[in-house]
Amino acid sequence: MKKENTIISIITILLGGFFYYCTLDFPGPTGTETGPAFMPRIYSIILMALGTILLVKSLFFKNENPKPKVKIIFLYVGLFLVYVISLPYIGFYVSTVAFLIFILWIGKVNRKVYFISVPLGAVLFIYVFFQQLLNVPLPPGILI
Repeated sequence: MKKENTIISIITILLGGFFYYCTLDFPGPTGTETGPAFMPRIYSIILMALGTILLVKSLFFKNENPKPKVKIIFLYVGLFLVYVISLPYIGFYVSTVAFLIFILWIGKVNRKVYFISVPLGAVLFIYVFFQQLLNVPLPPGILI
């Protein structure tokens, strides 16, 4: 697992650097605006930072995690595909709440309060931040 983490971390750092490089051609900010390159650069820096953290962890710390089970990985990928396919039909909010509840259930989260607070908190945050403040339209679906 140590070798795999090292390889993945290097790929992640390189991808973050490549994405940051791609933003150098974006137009600069006008006036007080941040410009179109602002968020992609932030994401690229975060990606490189996370890759660096994984690299340091894989090189200098003992591996504590066993190898992940392939069935669980396929279950997560399948659940994500169902989530993406269901978005236009049942809407963003209902799909996201159901998706997060299933993720918590598959992850064997024991505290029942998380099954309510995490999905509803995430959806509330997305509603306020994206739909109300930034006016980003989200798929309403048939239920909303």
